[in-house]
Amino acid sequence: MVASDVELLRLKLLALDLRLHEMAQEAQQTHLDVTRMETELDDRRIASLIGPGPADAGPSSSLAPCLEEKRRTLDRRLTIIARAKQSRWKTRVQLVVHRSREIREAGEQGHMERED
Repeated sequence: MVASDVELLRLKLLALDLRLHEMAQEAQQTHLDVTRMETELDDRRIASLIGPGPADAGPSSSLAPCLEEKRRTLDRRLTIIARAKQSRWKTRVQLVVHRSREIREAGEQGHMERED
């Protein structure tokens, strides 16, 4: 059995939706990590202004590169999500075009059969 263009487009759309959901969850987790790291960095800076604190506070300079890397990761993920959404939109348009073509062809065949 050969799948029609409409079936293939529907499968592609399903795969895109599933991947988008997964990527959105990853981006959300990365955003939470960035927020947590920003808060921790602010806390360390405030603690250093107040005076010597616990040894586990550590220097804020060690956290800054990690935070910047997380921010870059978040930006990359958001860019990928935007591309996937654009691909999903194009796939939906293709699906509508193919589906309307199938409906029109089926209507024309039905009209021809009634004339016979």
